[in-house]
Amino acid sequence: MKQREFDIQSNDNTLFVTEQCNNHCIMCCQPPKNVDDINMLFAENLARISSAPNELPVIGITGGEPTLLGEKLLELIRQIRTKLPDTDIHLLTNGRNFKDIQYTRDLIGAGGDKLFLGIPLHSDYVKDHDFIAGARNAYNETMTGL
Repeated sequence: MKQREFDIQSNDNTLFVTEQCNNHCIMCCQPPKNVDDINMLFAENLARISSAPNELPVIGITGGEPTLLGEKLLELIRQIRTKLPDTDIHLLTNGRNFKDIQYTRDLIGAGGDKLFLGIPLHSDYVKDHDFIAGARNAYNETMTGL
Protein backbone atom coordinates (compact mmCIF):
# COMPACT_ATOMS: atom_id res chain seq x y z
CA MET A 1 0.00 0.00 0.00
CA LYS A 2 1.50 3.33 -1.06
CA GLN A 3 0.59 6.22 1.21
CA ARG A 4 0.40 9.77 -0.09
CA GLU A 5 2.82 12.47 0.99
CA PHE A 6 1.89 14.98 3.67
CA ASP A 7 0.09 18.13 2.54
CA ILE A 8 0.72 21.22 4.67
CA GLN A 9 -2.62 22.65 3.46
CA SER A 10 -4.56 19.62 4.72
CA ASN A 11 -5.83 18.81 8.19
CA ASP A 12 -6.06 15.14 7.17
CA ASN A 13 -2.43 13.97 7.29
CA THR A 14 -2.51 10.45 8.62
CA LEU A 15 -0.17 7.55 9.24
CA PHE A 16 -1.90 4.26 8.50
CA VAL A 17 -0.03 1.78 10.68
CA THR A 18 -1.74 -1.63 10.29
CA GLU A 19 -4.78 -3.38 8.87
CA GLN A 20 -4.91 -5.61 11.97
CA CYS A 21 -7.40 -4.99 14.76
CA ASN A 22 -8.53 -6.67 17.95
CA ASN A 23 -12.12 -5.50 17.30
CA HIS A 24 -14.33 -6.24 14.33
CA CYS A 25 -16.79 -3.34 14.51
CA ILE A 26 -19.97 -3.84 12.51
CA MET A 27 -19.76 -0.36 10.95
CA CYS A 28 -15.99 -0.25 10.31
CA CYS A 29 -14.99 1.18 6.95
CA GLN A 30 -11.55 -0.49 7.35
CA PRO A 31 -12.39 -4.07 8.40
CA PRO A 32 -9.43 -5.84 10.00
CA LYS A 33 -7.28 -8.18 7.96
CA ASN A 34 -5.06 -10.94 9.23
CA VAL A 35 -1.92 -9.66 7.48
CA ASP A 36 1.70 -9.26 8.55
CA ASP A 37 1.97 -5.58 7.62
CA ILE A 38 3.37 -3.91 10.74
CA ASN A 39 7.08 -3.92 9.82
CA MET A 40 6.50 -2.77 6.23
CA LEU A 41 4.18 0.06 7.22
CA PHE A 42 6.44 0.99 10.16
CA ALA A 43 9.41 1.54 7.80
CA GLU A 44 7.22 3.47 5.36
CA ASN A 45 5.82 5.68 8.14
CA LEU A 46 9.29 6.44 9.55
CA ALA A 47 10.27 7.66 6.09
CA ARG A 48 7.11 9.77 5.84
CA ILE A 49 7.83 11.35 9.23
CA SER A 50 11.41 12.19 8.27
CA SER A 51 10.22 13.95 5.10
CA ALA A 52 7.25 15.76 6.71
CA PRO A 53 7.17 19.56 6.56
CA ASN A 54 8.24 21.11 9.87
CA GLU A 55 5.10 23.30 10.01
CA LEU A 56 2.70 20.35 9.93
CA PRO A 57 0.02 21.22 12.53
CA VAL A 58 -1.36 17.72 13.13
CA ILE A 59 -0.71 14.07 12.29
CA GLY A 60 -3.29 11.35 12.72
CA ILE A 61 -2.36 7.76 13.52
CA THR A 62 -4.89 5.09 12.60
CA GLY A 63 -5.35 1.58 11.33
CA GLY A 64 -6.71 -1.14 12.19
CA GLU A 65 -5.67 -0.81 15.80
CA PRO A 66 -2.45 1.22 16.28
CA THR A 67 -1.66 -0.16 19.75
CA LEU A 68 -1.11 -3.59 18.19
CA LEU A 69 2.27 -2.16 17.11
CA GLY A 70 3.39 -2.24 20.74
CA GLU A 71 6.84 -0.65 21.06
CA LYS A 72 6.83 0.36 17.39
CA LEU A 73 3.94 2.76 18.07
CA LEU A 74 5.97 4.38 20.84
CA GLU A 75 8.90 4.72 18.44
CA LEU A 76 6.71 6.36 15.77
CA ILE A 77 5.44 8.85 18.31
CA ARG A 78 8.98 9.56 19.55
CA GLN A 79 10.09 10.18 15.97
CA ILE A 80 7.22 12.62 15.45
CA ARG A 81 8.13 14.42 18.70
CA THR A 82 11.78 14.67 17.59
CA LYS A 83 11.16 15.78 13.99
CA LEU A 84 7.97 17.77 14.57
CA PRO A 85 7.98 19.00 18.19
CA ASP A 86 5.04 21.40 17.65
CA THR A 87 2.80 18.94 15.78
CA ASP A 88 -0.26 17.53 17.54
CA ILE A 89 -0.72 13.77 17.30
CA HIS A 90 -4.26 12.40 17.08
CA LEU A 91 -4.33 8.68 17.83
CA LEU A 92 -7.50 6.80 16.90
CA THR A 93 -7.65 3.66 19.04
CA ASN A 94 -10.19 1.39 20.64
CA GLY A 95 -8.27 1.84 23.91
CA ARG A 96 -8.35 -1.85 24.83
CA ASN A 97 -4.58 -2.20 25.18
CA PHE A 98 -4.46 0.68 27.67
CA LYS A 99 -5.47 -1.90 30.26
CA ASP A 100 -1.67 -2.39 30.42
CA ILE A 101 -0.80 0.55 32.68
CA GLN A 102 2.93 0.49 31.90
CA TYR A 103 2.29 0.60 28.15
CA THR A 104 -0.11 3.49 28.73
CA ARG A 105 2.47 5.38 30.80
CA ASP A 106 5.10 4.78 28.10
CA LEU A 107 2.72 6.07 25.42
CA ILE A 108 1.96 9.21 27.40
CA GLY A 109 5.67 9.70 28.02
CA ALA A 110 6.39 9.44 24.30
CA GLY A 111 3.60 11.81 23.22
CA GLY A 112 3.52 14.29 26.08
CA ASP A 113 1.04 17.13 25.88
CA LYS A 114 0.82 16.87 22.07
CA LEU A 115 -0.90 13.46 22.12
CA PHE A 116 -4.69 13.34 21.81
CA LEU A 117 -6.65 10.10 21.91
CA GLY A 118 -9.88 9.26 20.12
CA ILE A 119 -11.47 6.24 21.83
CA PRO A 120 -15.01 5.30 20.78
CA LEU A 121 -17.56 3.96 23.23
CA HIS A 122 -20.39 2.39 21.27
CA SER A 123 -22.71 2.11 24.26
CA ASP A 124 -22.76 2.43 28.03
CA TYR A 125 -24.20 -1.08 28.13
CA VAL A 126 -21.55 -3.82 27.97
CA LYS A 127 -23.47 -6.24 25.73
CA ASP A 128 -24.33 -3.54 23.19
CA HIS A 129 -20.78 -2.22 23.07
CA ASP A 130 -19.31 -5.72 22.64
CA PHE A 131 -21.86 -6.56 19.93
CA ILE A 132 -21.03 -3.39 17.98
CA ALA A 133 -17.29 -3.87 18.53
CA GLY A 134 -17.57 -7.50 17.46
CA ALA A 135 -15.35 -8.59 20.33
CA ARG A 136 -16.01 -10.19 23.68
CA ASN A 137 -14.74 -8.11 26.67
CA ALA A 138 -14.14 -5.06 24.46
CA TYR A 139 -16.21 -2.84 26.76
CA ASN A 140 -14.48 -3.92 29.96
CA GLU A 141 -11.02 -3.63 28.46
CA THR A 142 -11.78 -0.18 27.00
CA MET A 143 -13.24 1.03 30.29
CA THR A 144 -10.20 -0.31 32.19
CA GLY A 145 -7.98 1.51 29.70
CA LEU A 146 -9.86 4.75 30.17
